[in-house]
Amino acid sequence: MTSQRAPVSTEQWPWPAPKFTFETLNGFFLYDEEVQPPQLPPLAENFGLRQDKTWKQLVDTLTELNAFAKNGEQYKLIFAGRHGEGWHNVAEAKYGTEAWDGKWALLDGDGQMTWGPDPPLTPLGVSQAQAVNSMWKRLLSEAPPNDEDRPPLPTILFSSPMQRSAVTLRMTYDGVLLGANTIEGRAPLVPRMRELWRETLTTHMCDRRADKTVIQQRFPEFEIEESMTEKDELFMEVLEEDATSAIRLRHSLSQTFTESEGHQIIGITLHSGVMLGLMTAVGHAVFKPKICGVVPMIVKATPVK
Repeated sequence: MTSQRAPVSTEQWPWPAPKFTFETLNGFFLYDEEVQPPQLPPLAENFGLRQDKTWKQLVDTLTELNAFAKNGEQYKLIFAGRHGEGWHNVAEAKYGTEAWDGKWALLDGDGQMTWGPDPPLTPLGVSQAQAVNSMWKRLLSEAPPNDEDRPPLPTILFSSPMQRSAVTLRMTYDGVLLGANTIEGRAPLVPRMRELWRETLTTHMCDRRADKTVIQQRFPEFEIEESMTEKDELFMEVLEEDATSAIRLRHSLSQTFTESEGHQIIGITLHSGVMLGLMTAVGHAVFKPKICGVVPMIVKATPVK
């Protein structure tokens, strides 16, 4: 079940060299504040856009910044979403964080629940993902096409390889950007599953991913990177803290910005620990997002010289 090699930190692990440094452009979202985000519901109305701002102002600003960007700089609006409730979340709530980290998370289950490896969403988690989908559909249908309050849709989607994230992404954008009857009859997008967007690397069994062939069977509509190994070779090999997770996230975000060149708006569905690492990596206000919360952020990427 575990490797014979000693775990190493991400400072020693050979991630691809990051191609960019990152920073957040504040001022458009309630989540930009240091104090407010923990007090907000998982889904703030209008995805947390400030009342004195419009989506048109945001898109116009983003377009102008990219039009006049120099030296390879890029600006993107990222809709970062945490997955819905999984069985590991239920187990941690049942036993408490201390007992969870010290004992239960190292097991597959307790005889009543199974949470490892790679646990699915609970029925509540499914309804939470459906709520995000409903918000997208409501905001897009209530506003006419030229209305300034209509949120812009991602034009490219990314997911963690864990099924709780991939299923949440699938349900979030079903009938919007995925599946049949997409908004305005658009061709469905092909979500991209990337290893480096997975949850913080720990000894928790819930963070051990499924085999690649299993993932391919579960998510045939996803594009899965060829470099993903059949077995999970990262589990128990790399142990991360929040700070070292941020190091990995700079590599992952560099990969994502490179892949999404020409796209101004992207959607990423991932995990709470990785969202903390992402916020740290881009200089955003750092807080633990609530289950199935969506945190939009404008990120500037500057090429590393």
